[in-house]
Amino acid sequence: DIVYGGVTFLIDVNAGRRIAITDAGSSIWAALADEPTFPVLIERLRDDVTRSEQLLDDVARTIDAWRTLGLITWR
Repeated sequence: DIVYGGVTFLIDVNAGRRIAITDAGSSIWAALADEPTFPVLIERLRDDVTRSEQLLDDVARTIDAWRTLGLITWR
């Protein structure tokens, strides 16, 4: 990921595109570094403020979008 002008981008060099991501997306991206299972990923991202159901939905939606774009492979 690259930060430019306060915005974080994922760079897909194979497709020649960049995707702007939110702070939450940046946290998800960083947490994927060692290929955790989904429950471990959720636990890493959970904080006292986030409701569990909303976190599950947000992370699942983000991972699904990144898979569709070909940015990640989820095993």
